[in-house]
Amino acid sequence: MDRSQTITGLFAILFGGWIVAETYTSFKISVSSHIGGGIDAAGYPRLLGVLAVSVGVLLLASGVLAKGGNAGRRSAGRLWAPALLCVILAAYFQTLLLFGYMLATPFLVSAVLLLANERRPIVIAAVSVAATAAFGLLFEFGAGLLLPDGRLVSLGI
Repeated sequence: MDRSQTITGLFAILFGGWIVAETYTSFKISVSSHIGGGIDAAGYPRLLGVLAVSVGVLLLASGVLAKGGNAGRRSAGRLWAPALLCVILAAYFQTLLLFGYMLATPFLVSAVLLLANERRPIVIAAVSVAATAAFGLLFEFGAGLLLPDGRLVSLGI
């Protein structure tokens, strides 16, 4: 059994399930009900939640079925990383609704890079800005999807 994959799988299942539940219970979006390719606006985060659950199931199965006693000990020092990543993603989901894509996403990318042991500030800043801009352009112009502006930005704050 590989403990790190098992724990990561469990967290991915919990986080993906939380996203799916949020889209049904309290997800409010202030654009037309169908955007992009005609899917319901809540369908995009729901799709990501289902993807997270699917990947979590695969990781969980892989971790449980892993052979050898050393598999879990290799990365036992980083077992907290999946839990921290889930906290980061949950915070991103909330800040995305409050501040919008352009302000929230660089912090997400920076946090993930720090979690991946990148410590060079210039690299973190460059990758965060470049990834935010690239994905923003891809979603807005490539897929025709409106990215969230955030409640505070909509109010002019």
